[in-house]
Amino acid sequence: ALSSQPTGFVAHVGDGEITLTSTAGDRSFESRLPFTGRIEGPGSIERLSTAGLRAEGDRIAYQTFAPEVGAVVGVTRELLGVESLESLGEAVRTSKVRETMEGMPVTTTLWLDGTGRVVRTELPGPFGTMRIERRPRSEALRAEGGGELPEESYGATLVRTQLRIPHARRVSAMKIELRHRNPDLDWPDLEGPGQHVLSRDRDRLVLSIERRDPPSGAVRPAARTAANAAWLEPSAYIQSDDPEVMETAERIVGNETDLVAAAKKLERWVAENMQFDMGVVLAPSVEVFRKRRGTCSEYAILLTTLARAAGIPARYVMGYVYVGGIFGGHAWTEVLAGDEWIALDAAVEADGPTDAARFAFQWSSLEDGVGRLNMGPGAQMYGQIDCRVLEYSLDGGPPRHVSAIDKPWSVVGNIFRDNGLGVTLEKPGSLEFEDLDAVWPDDTIVGLGGPSGRSARLRLEHPGPWQRTGEEAMKRLAEKIAGGRRGDIEIGGARALTLETPGRAGLALLDGPDLWLLTVEGDRAPELLREIAGGLRFGAD
Repeated sequence: ALSSQPTGFVAHVGDGEITLTSTAGDRSFESRLPFTGRIEGPGSIERLSTAGLRAEGDRIAYQTFAPEVGAVVGVTRELLGVESLESLGEAVRTSKVRETMEGMPVTTTLWLDGTGRVVRTELPGPFGTMRIERRPRSEALRAEGGGELPEESYGATLVRTQLRIPHARRVSAMKIELRHRNPDLDWPDLEGPGQHVLSRDRDRLVLSIERRDPPSGAVRPAARTAANAAWLEPSAYIQSDDPEVMETAERIVGNETDLVAAAKKLERWVAENMQFDMGVVLAPSVEVFRKRRGTCSEYAILLTTLARAAGIPARYVMGYVYVGGIFGGHAWTEVLAGDEWIALDAAVEADGPTDAARFAFQWSSLEDGVGRLNMGPGAQMYGQIDCRVLEYSLDGGPPRHVSAIDKPWSVVGNIFRDNGLGVTLEKPGSLEFEDLDAVWPDDTIVGLGGPSGRSARLRLEHPGPWQRTGEEAMKRLAEKIAGGRRGDIEIGGARALTLETPGRAGLALLDGPDLWLLTVEGDRAPELLREIAGGLRFGAD
């Protein structure tokens, strides 16, 4: 977890029970974990390793409390060989060990010194291989201030699809084919609310997803029961009992007693008050609430926290979401309305319940921290799969079957067409097509370039339901075309707003839940804008 707050927990082993004290910043939460049998601690594990791992192929097995997953697990270690590493400024002879943890899909590689202490650890994670090395205490303390993942780390969580889906936030049903690049990792359990495995082989899986509409009559605050208690409790990462968080949640929902309507108010507040920041990953909710920055993980953690603070059972979900030509690693929230889990997403908002252009592979209360998020299904999926859309439906309509095409677009002469979005652009003869394969986070659908620096970009954005106004469209256009004269033009029977300066011009056109932006740069930009707009047509429903 990359956070400015130190997080962790202390485990006290008693007779058949471990008392866990989880901390985040200045808050502590206590829970109890029963166990049977013998538990080995760090010292005895070091002694077992030095005594039992002497020759290549030697193996030991034991049971321990694993802080990274917050559970008692069986562990197997096997000696792979001997290597020399540099540690704390000197060469150290180490035993290279493969460690397998019961219930975890990935294996960890350890390098142990002569006393059995860990010098280096490498394990696969959602953002690639994670390496942990022994460092001086001064360096470790400096690291408490947090860190930042490089942008390329997120590339491992992106999977390109073979088409662009029109009005993706209106997708009510979808069927996809997943291919595993490393079948030895196996598939996680993908059965969940609204999604079902239709077929499964070692390297191929077909999954159906349906948008879940809320049942009538679900009220808040929800009556606490044995079935929903885990989704209402505060924890180190979901600090829903923080007084400021509770006051804010109640102020946002007001007198709203309909559970889903109240949750939607919270979703909008998070969407409007958070700012995307890749330097914050899986931070505790009070830190997120105060700084209001982070990735989709923080959006989901904050929405889950506010929901519980408002008396709404909620949980954190990890999976993939479709946006801009890819399925990207993502996190969102589910709230329990009666007996139905309803998905909400403050980072990728839909009009009602969250769309079906996504699939989940992990659902968590986060009661035991975030370790399982890093070592569980995320490691099986992120960077390990390919995805093809087989069919999808919009707003409950008939399924649209998708052929196995190589590209989502085609160019014939001067005409560009996106086969999924249904957009057609006939270019002026003086310009050439470019940037045809852009995917999120680049929102370019098609680019045009020509002599003397003349260029154009057609982009597609997805404003929130409350942002689909002419004022918001003009605001987003003004971010790309500073100043200029306002106006409008007609495109295929619809009115598009325009901003024009001699060297830059653009138009904005609302199309249901989507916003099209066409921007032009270069000599006589307003004339070029109208010429390009004259060859622009939208045919998606």
